[in-house]
Amino acid sequence: MNRKRPLALFAAATLAGGCAASPDPQLTFVQMTDSQFGFYDYEAELNRYRQAVELINADGENAAPNFMIMCGDMVNVPNEKNNADFVKASEALDIPYYLVPGNHDYNAKREIIDLYHKSFGRDYYTFDRGRYRIIVTNTNLWKSPQAETAEFDRWFSEALQNAKDDGKLIIVAGHCPIFLKTADEPDDQYYNLPRAKRAEILKLFKDYSVVAYLGGHSHTRIDNTWEGIRFLHPENTCTNFDNRPFGYRLIFVQGRTVYDSFVPLKR
Repeated sequence: MNRKRPLALFAAATLAGGCAASPDPQLTFVQMTDSQFGFYDYEAELNRYRQAVELINADGENAAPNFMIMCGDMVNVPNEKNNADFVKASEALDIPYYLVPGNHDYNAKREIIDLYHKSFGRDYYTFDRGRYRIIVTNTNLWKSPQAETAEFDRWFSEALQNAKDDGKLIIVAGHCPIFLKTADEPDDQYYNLPRAKRAEILKLFKDYSVVAYLGGHSHTRIDNTWEGIRFLHPENTCTNFDNRPFGYRLIFVQGRTVYDSFVPLKR
């Protein structure tokens, strides 16, 4: 297996991370989101993502991240050329990387779904790192239900149960925020999940003691805690509506404790 390819392509089965050396080993990884080449300026956004990849590689010995997870919207308009540009830029990473489908990468059109699978692999899957299981979701199927939603819901419930049965601490990655500020906030047509689906998902999170939810989509930094669960949406390399600098987050998880540190682009 070439670890520089998007590992979603190889995640039909769960990837094993080996035995943990202690009850609560620290997991360190990079969270990125919304590189979204073509949002304003395709070449500038592609180049900023390349800069982030260089910075991750340069800081690798100090930060020792285990992997990078991109929480969706790799490109603004999905097509073979744009998707291939993202994959080529990501292949320069010295660590494995995992991809989450964003609303700009995946929609209800069969040709776009097929293109996503061809370019990036599975649109939902799991992988392990030591004591932790990361469950990668397709929040497009929760935000705008379609033919695949019922199958995905069954899979998600089973993935949570399997993680519990295996004694794993659970981190969920998605794109769309479950909520923006409060769990009972009104529906937002574009940003959060509908309240009925939100309540269903949050109950599952609580029942299975999810440690954190990692997302994107908002183009603003979101950092919430609900029932002891962290909800993190970081800055990106495309555009930040809250005027935060371009960059990404290093995530440090030890047991159920989650820390994060911002890494700005240097140029």
